[in-house]
Amino acid sequence: MARFNSGDSDVKDKPRSGRPYTAVTPRNEERLDQFFHANRRITIRELCTELNIGFNALETTVATLEYGKVCNRWVPRMLTQEHEEHRMQVCQELLNQFEAEVRDGV
Repeated sequence: MARFNSGDSDVKDKPRSGRPYTAVTPRNEERLDQFFHANRRITIRELCTELNIGFNALETTVATLEYGKVCNRWVPRMLTQEHEEHRMQVCQELLNQFEAEVRDGV
């Protein structure tokens, strides 16, 4: 609070010494993506062992690839246009089936 009162309005971190990320590399990102495509049920522990990196580095790499864990499977967070259209088609079919059942009193 004192820094802001004195007129310092910079909210970004200042550069500091320390070890940079060495595990978050394009090569590791590519290998991680290959592991996800080969086995969507691979565990975090197995990934750390395969890539020889720590959990925090793995977590950062997964975040850059925009993957999330859903129902114990690694999946991309963004659906392709084809996937979205297929999802809409299936939902519409289920809705039509439900409306037909309600209308027919089943």
